[in-house]
Amino acid sequence: MRLLFISSIKYWGGGEAWMLSAVRGLTRRGHHVTLVCQPGSRLEARARQAGLKPTTVRMRGDLDPGVTFKFYRLIRRRRIQLVCANMDKEIRLAGPAATLAGIPLIRRRGSDIPFSNALRHRLANRLLVRRIIVNSRATRDTLLRANPWLAAEKLDLIYNGIALEDRGEGDRAAVVEEFGLSDRRPLLIVVGMLNSRKGHEVLFRALPRVWEEFPRPGLLVVGDGPLGEHLQELAATLGIADGVRFAGFRNDVRRLIGAADILVLPSRNEGFGYVLAEAMSLGKPVVASRISSIPEVVREGETGLLVPPGDAVALSEAILDLARHPARARRMGIEGRRWVKERFSLERMLDELEALLARTIGTPAEPPNA
Repeated sequence: MRLLFISSIKYWGGGEAWMLSAVRGLTRRGHHVTLVCQPGSRLEARARQAGLKPTTVRMRGDLDPGVTFKFYRLIRRRRIQLVCANMDKEIRLAGPAATLAGIPLIRRRGSDIPFSNALRHRLANRLLVRRIIVNSRATRDTLLRANPWLAAEKLDLIYNGIALEDRGEGDRAAVVEEFGLSDRRPLLIVVGMLNSRKGHEVLFRALPRVWEEFPRPGLLVVGDGPLGEHLQELAATLGIADGVRFAGFRNDVRRLIGAADILVLPSRNEGFGYVLAEAMSLGKPVVASRISSIPEVVREGETGLLVPPGDAVALSEAILDLARHPARARRMGIEGRRWVKERFSLERMLDELEALLARTIGTPAEPPNA
């Protein structure tokens, strides 16, 4: 198959991680895949590090005939058979090009935030999008509930896939030394953009209780974003700054997770919780919010513990539960790795994605009023 994947996002998140793993996997399987991304984006950098040769197109506004023509010309020149995109902007920029070239466009939705019901969004999703990939039942249910104009038959559930690599636990001493942390357990890690959706503030307010029972543990905060300065001030106010390290955006996230004892994801809203599956693939127990698709990813009480979103007391108790019972935490880590291998392996995701793309290419478009 000759495929075109498009991302207009400059930062790094779950959608970009999915796209890079899909492009790399499909390329490895012998397909001709073109990746288009924003110049200077983190996806471009990571794609080049992975040995890919992404094409960069500056995508600003939602309606830009010049960019649409670039996509049309690229589709014709490389004989593209299908386009895959994530965001509304990409749909409106590349969708007309795909339609003009007579090829299908598949959209992926990676969060359980519904589409806008504005007329232009309805038209774009109905007329320009052949199928929609959702990454969880929660995402599918949210879309069908909030967007009644969307046909259930148009949605395809494909869970994210994680590469099962070595656990990477040998780097613990190096990570502790690098960040000047105490080697006392538990060493916690939270990974995600520093914004209100990820719930870092809830975690910070949970830590004083943990600190009381386990003096001088550590928290590694991986990611960057608009709340960075506020969170540093909050850590100082709560008296936990000595044990908190802000690592910023990192390319070695798996290595850092491998050094930790527990991964915490206190999100208020989440698409899939990519980092949860990544931590479990490394044999780490997790503590996360009971929201969105997370209960589909984490088997509560077996691979991790789930708490109500925004509840700092419940979050502290869950962390303490695992810290007090290291043998139970290790069993959860072992079960988590087995669960990821069974349900969320990269090869399983690629099998299902490859089959869907092939079916879509071989299926004629439905009439607009269907």
